[in-house]
Amino acid sequence: MNAEIQVGPIRCKIRVGLDSFAAHSYVRKNIVEQVGIPVLESIPMEVHGLGGTVSKGKADVVQFDLVSNDGANSSIKVNAVVKADKICSPLPPIDLGSEELACLYKYDLPSESPGSEVIADVLLGADYCWRVQKPRGGIFVLEVHAGHYPGAEIWFNGTLNPGLDALDHMMEKFWTLESVGIMDKGLVHTEEDQLALDLFEKSLKRCDDGHYEVGLPFKKDRVRLENNYIQAKRLLESTEKRFDKCPELKIQYCKAMKEYEENGYAREVSRAEIEDLKNEEVFFIPHHGVARTGSVSTALRVVFNASSPDRNGVSLNDLLLPGPPLQNDIVAKIMIQELWILGVSWDEVIEGEIAQAFIKWCEEIPLLSEIKIPRIGSTIEKQGIQLVGFGDASESAYGAVIYAVIANHTRNSRVTFMIAKTRVAPIKFKSIARLELLAAHLLCRLMKYVSDALESRVVTRT
Repeated sequence: MNAEIQVGPIRCKIRVGLDSFAAHSYVRKNIVEQVGIPVLESIPMEVHGLGGTVSKGKADVVQFDLVSNDGANSSIKVNAVVKADKICSPLPPIDLGSEELACLYKYDLPSESPGSEVIADVLLGADYCWRVQKPRGGIFVLEVHAGHYPGAEIWFNGTLNPGLDALDHMMEKFWTLESVGIMDKGLVHTEEDQLALDLFEKSLKRCDDGHYEVGLPFKKDRVRLENNYIQAKRLLESTEKRFDKCPELKIQYCKAMKEYEENGYAREVSRAEIEDLKNEEVFFIPHHGVARTGSVSTALRVVFNASSPDRNGVSLNDLLLPGPPLQNDIVAKIMIQELWILGVSWDEVIEGEIAQAFIKWCEEIPLLSEIKIPRIGSTIEKQGIQLVGFGDASESAYGAVIYAVIANHTRNSRVTFMIAKTRVAPIKFKSIARLELLAAHLLCRLMKYVSDALESRVVTRT
């Protein structure tokens, strides 16, 4: 059928095929590049073909609007897997008589159909093909020569169903015992994670004032960002109007922005610069203030929103690599492990002690912003340091922490936090002594990681 792909203001005419036996929908890569559709995510995927053939790999997923070509401009939003070459073989021509063709003239069909081959640009699988038919939705029955054919749309809440292998991959990644600082040398990152790490190492530099700068980890083959100065300015004006109703928050906001300027994190852009940058690829990060009524030290927090889209619906965050996970949340993992042990289903209402613990954890999350950990600064460059580590375990978890002790010329010592890692205890219960051995092993690997990073500046390790 004839249709159009639309992303922002850009439209492209395409040929669409329907396949109710395909688990996912697909789009040709040349169409994605022609329209400039940004990649939504990359997922592990396996495709089962005829005869039981299976192909595995990573697949890019894009999102676009599929618009009807009948003048009604009705549309649905589609998430589709990108195919590098062709989705399927060209559909062969159909030899129809004049009477059969006459009944088709009232419809908007491709000009070369059905007398010549047709290449499908988009293939709608079971997740969308029934949504473009009338009536849409629900369970229905098609009357065919062999009897009646029941049908229903298969919908995955707006996302592709990556299959059991992908689910196993996500669970393995969530529960893995390896992380930054205690990672096996042989553990391989995904291609995107490794690219993010490489970009980080290549662009990291130390400034004269002791601060560090690093470049943005852009994805490969990214689309161009549109200059969003007008949108960012409108959001700023909206924020200023809101502060007119609350002068105290406006004072706090201006104070926070002034600190950004004084510390060299930001600067005001002149009108001349704005004019010079009109045709350049520039993204102004919109910012707004969030009141923190429960905070004693800071009544307002400035939020920079890099997820704000440009006029084409693309944001800065859409183009950046997330990189490998660098942190974990031991409390959340312990709760999930307890639910797993109790055999709680995904749709069950959680009650009792676990529910109370979760509510308490949610209430305490805002307190994390009150924690201040001083940086070592440039003192390491001039003086050696002593690394002191501790490891411990309980029935629920085990962990390790490393501190740095720095002595100055007056022989006064300064102690500062360096790094810490925690791990959930195995589901199969082990003795506290065994868990303490795991904590000791974790500490040794963490100590080696920090020592290698600091190179010759470490004097002793305890």
